[in-house]
Amino acid sequence: MANYQAQAMHMDMFSSVDHSHVDPDGQHNHDGMHASTHGFSDTKLTFIFKALERTEHRILASIGFSIPTGIISKTGDSNSMFPGLRQAYMMQNGTGTVDIQPGITYLLDQKKWSVGFQAFYTIRPYKNKYLYRYGNELELNVWLARQLGSSFSASLRSLNLVSGAISGADPGLYVFSEPATNPVNYAAS
Repeated sequence: MANYQAQAMHMDMFSSVDHSHVDPDGQHNHDGMHASTHGFSDTKLTFIFKALERTEHRILASIGFSIPTGIISKTGDSNSMFPGLRQAYMMQNGTGTVDIQPGITYLLDQKKWSVGFQAFYTIRPYKNKYLYRYGNELELNVWLARQLGSSFSASLRSLNLVSGAISGADPGLYVFSEPATNPVNYAAS
């Protein structure tokens, strides 16, 4: 599965002080700063296996692979903060690496209620062609659902994501003039 992504970042200046931005070509910009990219993300292929199936309990195991089909060399257009230069890590459509994602899902299904738990761990063992790799990620999902009729249900879900720091750095990024291009700012969260 591949997703189409659109990322945008816009910063307006609201102050009585002149916060003019000087573009790389020396021109002053009083309209704020922006950056945007769009395109298809990395393609994910996941295999799901039934590990356990009992009357009310099910456990599914999965192994997924992310294939680097998303572009990681997006550059700014003529109206962006840094025209012609490669965009920050978060503005790219992919990772540039083959990633491995093992996972497990537990389902408890009663007559009117169901409860579920999922855990996925994304392993990024290699750096991409720009000499960096995103950190490994742990994704945890927990949900509770109640059937309201034959065609309706209500549910409550919690999604938690813990990401490791970026390892390495893209030497083509302008680290000193844009915080989003500094890999230190992508520390574990």
